[in-house]
Amino acid sequence: MAQALLVNIDIALGREVVDALDSAGFKVNVALWGALSPYEDWRLLLASRRLEKEGDRMRRYLAANAVIHAAGISVERAPTKMIFDMKDPFIKELRRLYAKSGDVEGMRLAGPFGARYLNDSYVYRIT
Repeated sequence: MAQALLVNIDIALGREVVDALDSAGFKVNVALWGALSPYEDWRLLLASRRLEKEGDRMRRYLAANAVIHAAGISVERAPTKMIFDMKDPFIKELRRLYAKSGDVEGMRLAGPFGARYLNDSYVYRIT
């Protein structure tokens, strides 16, 4: 099956989610839409030191979903997301390569990073 296109509506929605998490005190260190192998859909990929403090993976998703819901983003509109540990090799490699690049918003990345392969992406932040 062919990979779906990322459209402007999705880009605006991703920005809305990142802004909501930031406003709620969950400063997002890495945020990007990514089309990862082996998935066929786009996912909002997030990593945050503050989200890690929520505890296990389930608590992180619950905290993020609560913020998204409180921001008025309905379940139907909410993006499929993946929340990574800051020590995940994928996140570490992105940060090693781009954290000091300044403004990376809008950058498109593809290729292997850590143990994952990005088919395509739209970057909001890598710090």
